[in-house]
Amino acid sequence: MARVVEVAGAGGLVNTVHTSVITRGVVAGSAIGGLAISAAGDTTAAAMWTGAALAILVTCVLSAQTRNSERPHPQPGQD
Repeated sequence: MARVVEVAGAGGLVNTVHTSVITRGVVAGSAIGGLAISAAGDTTAAAMWTGAALAILVTCVLSAQTRNSERPHPQPGQD
């Protein structure tokens, strides 16, 4: 959280939005895990496989984002 505040500048809105995004992720992950358990017949293995699938998805998204952010961005006026 300190990194987010450092990059965005001090402000209550930054902290509020950051906390809201984290909470939304926790809620979404819990809901998806609950649906997987219900669909699989109350087995906890479904929650573990769902967690593994979400972890792989997040890893792919973050690696694509990292690759994209490492590219040099052209400056205005340069060809």
